[in-house]
Amino acid sequence: MKIGFISDIHGNHIALKEALTFLRQASKVSEIFFLGDAIGYMPDANAVVTTLREENINCLMGNHEAMFLGWLPTDARAAQVYQFDKIRGTMADGNLEFLKKQLPFREISVSGTRILMVHGSPVDPLNGYLYPDTPLGNMQAYPYDFVLMGHTHRPFIRQHHSSWYVNVGSCGMPRDTGALAAVAVLDVNTKEARIYRLPLNIAAMREKYKGVHPDVENLWERTIPVKDIVGEII
Repeated sequence: MKIGFISDIHGNHIALKEALTFLRQASKVSEIFFLGDAIGYMPDANAVVTTLREENINCLMGNHEAMFLGWLPTDARAAQVYQFDKIRGTMADGNLEFLKKQLPFREISVSGTRILMVHGSPVDPLNGYLYPDTPLGNMQAYPYDFVLMGHTHRPFIRQHHSSWYVNVGSCGMPRDTGALAAVAVLDVNTKEARIYRLPLNIAAMREKYKGVHPDVENLWERTIPVKDIVGEII
């Protein structure tokens, strides 16, 4: 059995559709989990949440949902970049109620494989950060085979104690290289996790998402050497 994981869509409905198509048609996953941050930065938040609900995607809450709902503080400049005011005017009541019901963590066991999912980190499920170079030496041993997370928009797969830590990266706004969405697939039979990178149609995003903050447009153009890209480029 294969399970797909996505995170940090951030209002990018174009990227979400590509990711779901890849996971279901190419990777043949049986189930998909979304690890939080459906909203913020790009304006298609309502369409993103609608698709997550219609496609029966298992969802976690991210820090952007918590800020949008007023459950975490945010400053004025950040709110401008996140475009919460614009999003608020488009979010359907049913989608808003859906967001309120999500949690930033979830534990499951599939065929004997123990899995913890968080948005941030095991220590701080909503707002913790684990980067590819974050030291794990002081992290306690957890009773899971896999710990999956998002939040940093930078994917990695690392082992610590008996657990594999998998940051699935960002589906909608990758921060390592802007034109490659990240998704993850876990094969619970072989106990192997893999990260895949999917080309994003930046031209289509520029056309559809006019008016995003310049910081977001700059991320779309960010590149790194191919040798430094984490994951298999599709």
